[in-house]
Amino acid sequence: MTAHNRRDALRQMIIGGLALSHLPLISNLDNNSQPTLAHDHETFLIQPAPPLVPGPDGIDIRVLVRSAQTHGQYSCVECAVAPRKMGPAPHVHENLDELCYVLEGTASVLVGEKVYQIEAGGWHMRPRRIPHTFWNGTDKPLRFIDMYFNQDFELYLEEVFHDILPMVKAKKKKFSDPDIVARFDRLQIKYGLNMFHDQRQAIIDKYNLVA
Repeated sequence: MTAHNRRDALRQMIIGGLALSHLPLISNLDNNSQPTLAHDHETFLIQPAPPLVPGPDGIDIRVLVRSAQTHGQYSCVECAVAPRKMGPAPHVHENLDELCYVLEGTASVLVGEKVYQIEAGGWHMRPRRIPHTFWNGTDKPLRFIDMYFNQDFELYLEEVFHDILPMVKAKKKKFSDPDIVARFDRLQIKYGLNMFHDQRQAIIDKYNLVA
């Protein structure tokens, strides 16, 4: 089976699996491009939206499908990463399986000690309990869809990107402040997330990235 055929087969399996699930209907995206619950039917529609941009901090996320809309089976976000931007510190999900589909650019994904280059149209699967991270090592924008199975991880990302980080910036706080550390600790325990912060700077230095 060729790589192209494998991608097509994987795509069909995902689409077929979602079609067989009992999914509630959501309405069109609102002005913030966030899907909202409309009726308790078996299908839903997500209308096209303008591409997400990284924003002033170099990375951002937008929720497309919420786990609450799929009875906890599945959720996904769109992620935009600025050129040369480092992602999170290497980390492990204890309970979450993650599937990435690159829309634009090239994602560099570190799994263990191996780096994968995922170009637009490519997929990358990261099963639970495997250390990994990602970054944009190119001079062009990166956008991808990150898919999560059997955990509402989109809520973690929304709290981090759309609540904690803006608050830290607006109030000129530091990530070492006790209240910020406690909040991240609570989230990581809740979502079974183990972060290896001491490994992030070495990746930034090695690949000439922006923190």
